[in-house]
Amino acid sequence: MKWNEWNVRGDWDVTKSNRATMRWTRDSWDNPAPVNPAGFWGESAFPTVQSAWSQPSKSVMAKLSSTISNSMVNDVEFGYGHNQLISTLAGTRADIVPELQTAYPPSFPSSIKTKDEFFGGWGGLNPYGSYNGSFSMWNIAPYGGHEDLYSVQDNLSKVKGDHLLRAGILLSTNTKIENVGNGQDRPSLPSTVYCEADSSGNTYIGVPGHPACAQTNNGLANILIPGTGNMPQEFNVTENSIDAVADIRWHDIEWYLGDSWKVRRNVSLDYGFRWSFYREPYSAQNQYANWSLATWDAGRALANPSDACNGVITVPGTDPCTDAAKFLAGLGVNLPLSKGVAGPNRALAFQSNHDIAARVGIAWDVFGNGKTAVRLGGGQFYQRELIGLDEGLSRTAPYVISVNTNRSIDTPAPLANPSVSPNAAKSPRAVTPNSWQWNVTVEQELAANTTLQVGYVGNTGIHLTSISDLNAVQPSNYLQSAFTSGSTQNELRPAFNFGTIGGYARNGHASYNSLQVLFRNQTGPSTFQASYTWSHSIGNVDLDSAAGSYTTDQSDPRLDKGDTDVNRPNIFVANEVYYLPKLETHGLFVRQTLGGWEASSIISLVEGSSLSVFSGGISGACTNLDINGNCISGYSSNLTSLIGNGYSANNRPLATGVSCSSGRNGFTFLNPAAFTLVGYPIGTIPHNMVGRGICSGAPTTNVDFQLAKNWQLKGRLRVKFSMDFFDLFNHPNFNSTSLEGTGYTSSSPVYCGGATPPTPGGGPTGLPCSPTNNVISAAGAPSGFGQSQVMQNGRSNRELQYTLRFSF
Repeated sequence: MKWNEWNVRGDWDVTKSNRATMRWTRDSWDNPAPVNPAGFWGESAFPTVQSAWSQPSKSVMAKLSSTISNSMVNDVEFGYGHNQLISTLAGTRADIVPELQTAYPPSFPSSIKTKDEFFGGWGGLNPYGSYNGSFSMWNIAPYGGHEDLYSVQDNLSKVKGDHLLRAGILLSTNTKIENVGNGQDRPSLPSTVYCEADSSGNTYIGVPGHPACAQTNNGLANILIPGTGNMPQEFNVTENSIDAVADIRWHDIEWYLGDSWKVRRNVSLDYGFRWSFYREPYSAQNQYANWSLATWDAGRALANPSDACNGVITVPGTDPCTDAAKFLAGLGVNLPLSKGVAGPNRALAFQSNHDIAARVGIAWDVFGNGKTAVRLGGGQFYQRELIGLDEGLSRTAPYVISVNTNRSIDTPAPLANPSVSPNAAKSPRAVTPNSWQWNVTVEQELAANTTLQVGYVGNTGIHLTSISDLNAVQPSNYLQSAFTSGSTQNELRPAFNFGTIGGYARNGHASYNSLQVLFRNQTGPSTFQASYTWSHSIGNVDLDSAAGSYTTDQSDPRLDKGDTDVNRPNIFVANEVYYLPKLETHGLFVRQTLGGWEASSIISLVEGSSLSVFSGGISGACTNLDINGNCISGYSSNLTSLIGNGYSANNRPLATGVSCSSGRNGFTFLNPAAFTLVGYPIGTIPHNMVGRGICSGAPTTNVDFQLAKNWQLKGRLRVKFSMDFFDLFNHPNFNSTSLEGTGYTSSSPVYCGGATPPTPGGGPTGLPCSPTNNVISAAGAPSGFGQSQVMQNGRSNRELQYTLRFSF
C-alpha cells in the first residue's frame, strides 16, 4: 500500500482582536492488486480477478475568531471535505473477464452495460460449498464514489452577569455521487437452480424436454452442468438494465440558543434548544423515483404485467417512464411503461419543520465544598440518516429496469413480457429519527484526588430507520408461498406482478438503560481510572445498521423486538499511568538510563454484543428415488422458505430451551443445540420461534501495555522512546462480525411428516414436504454454525512495537 498525508496550517493575527486560521489536509492511499488473501471488502481472495484501490481525499478549514468586546466573542468557520473511493479491475488474469461476459451474456443489450465487470451478485460464488465461506469469487470493480461536504457555521458567546449566552447557526450543502459496482448490471450469480413442475406441483428432475433441475449443494458444480441439450441446467436470474450512478444532494440548516446560568455559588443551570431543518435528499438530475401500493393499479397490472412503472412516483414535471420506454425501444427492447404519478416535491417526501430539540442540565455542589456533586441532564437529539438509503431511489424503475428470468448460463432469456419489479421505496412521512436522552450522576470525593462517580444513563430512540417489504406476502398466503418462488410467489403478493420492494421508513423504536460507575485516583503524577457499565438495549430494528432491518411480519412488529445488536450488558475498562522513580540522587548515567520511565496500560473486559440467529434458506428432500438415484415424479418438494412471507432472510429457527452461550469452546461461540428446525410448522410463525438478540457474540479480554522514557535535550528538542505491547498476555479475541446474522440452516434438504432418506429403488419413505405435509421431522445439522476464526483488528498474536520520536 502506498500512503501519504500532507498537512499545512497557518495562523494570522489580522488585528489585535481578530485571528484567522487556515488548514489544508491531503490524505491519499493506493493499493494495487494482487491482494492475497483478500485485504478489502468487495474482492476475492483469488488473485486471478481482483481490484486495484485508490482513495484520494482532502479537507479545508478556514476560521476567523473575533473578540468583539471584553464580554463577547464570535467564531465563524468554513469547512470543506472531499473523500473519494475508486476500484478498478485488476488481477493476474483480468483479461478473462470479457470471456466470462461472452460465456454468460446479458438479456439487455451489451451496449448499455459497464465495461470490465465480473459477474453480478453480492457476496460472490463460493467454489468450496460450505467448506469455507471466506473464499468467495466476486469483485466489486469497477466502482467509484465520492462525497463533497461544505459547511459554514457561526458561533457567538456573550457573558452577561451570571449568564454565558450562546447563539449559533450552521449551514451545509452536500453531494454524494456513487455507482454500485459489483457487476450490478450483469446477470446475477446463477445460484438458484430453476426447476419446472407439472400441474400437480411435481418437479421434473432429469426429464428430457425440461430443465435438468440438478442440485449438487455446491454453487460452482451447479454452474458446470451443461446449459444446452434437451435437459439444460437453468437458473432463476435477475438482471438490471444498467448500473445507475446516483447523484444525491442534501442541505442542513440548524440554529441554536443556549444559556449557562450560575444560579448560586454551588448551582449551575444549562438550558437551550436547537432547531434543525434536515432537508430531505434529492437527485441533482431528478433521477429519483418512489413506489407506493396505493398508486399501483391492479387492472393495469392484469393488462400489462411488465409495466415496471405501475405504482411508481416521480419528480413533478418529469416523465422518466416515457423517456425510458423510448430509450429501450431505440435499442430494440420494447417494454410498455405507464406514465407514473407525480410526487409531492423534488425529494418525493414531505419536509419536517418542527425538529426543535430542547435540552437542560443541572450541576449541584451539594455542600458547597467541592466534594459532593449531583448532575442531572436531559434533552432531545435529531439525526440524519445514511444517505446511501436514498441512493436506491435513483436505481429503481424506471431508471433501472430489473427483470427476473429463468435461463441457462449460455443463452439469455428474451425480453418479451419479462417479470419486472421496482426495488426501492421510501416513506414520504415528515418525521426525523431522534432520541430522548437523560442522566443522573452523583460524584463523591473519597480522599484527596480520589473520586467515585455513580450514574444512571438512559435514552429512547424514536422514528428510527426501519425497512420492510412493501409488497410482502400476506399472512393468509404464507403456507402456499412457502412452496413457491419467482413469479409464482409474486402472484400471492398485493402487487402480484412485482416481487420484493424494499421500502425504508422511520418506524423503529429502541431503548437503552445503564448503570455507570467511574473511579479516579491521582497520586503524585501517576493516575488510575476504572469504569464499569451495566446496560441493556432493547429495540425492534438493528441499531448498528443504518438501514434498520426487514420486518418479519408487518401485522405484528412485536416479533422483531428484542435485545439489539449494540447491547453489551457488561463493560469494564481500566487504565493507569505510573511514573517510576527518577533516581535524582544517582549519577547522570543512571538517571538517564534507569530513571524516569513511565508505565501505562489499558485493560478491557467486554461482554459480546447481542446477536440474532436466522434461517434464511431451505429446501425439501425427495422421498422416492429410482434405481439410478433420480427423484421419481410426485415425490419432490418445492419448499423455498420457512415462513413464506416472501423475504426469507429474516426467518428464524425454533428455540429448544438450551442456552445458546452454553458449551463455548475454542472457535465455537453459539451452541447448535439451542436451535432446531425439527417440529417447525412451515408457513407459520410459531410461538417458540427464536427471539431477536437472544445470543451474545465473542467477548473481548485484552491488556495493552506501554513502557516509555522521555529525554529533554538541548533547547526545545525532546526525544521519546517507547515499547508498546498490544495484547500483552496473548489472549485470543475473536471478531463477532461473522456471527452477526448467523444462519442456522439445514445442511441438506429437509423431510416432513416422518419421512426418511430414501435408497435408490427402495420405494417411497413418506411424502415430501408440501402445504398438506408441512411439519419438519428431519433436517441436516448446519456446518460450521456459530464459529468464528477471525480475530479482532486482524491481529492473532501479541504484537510489540518500538517507537523513537523526536519533538522540536
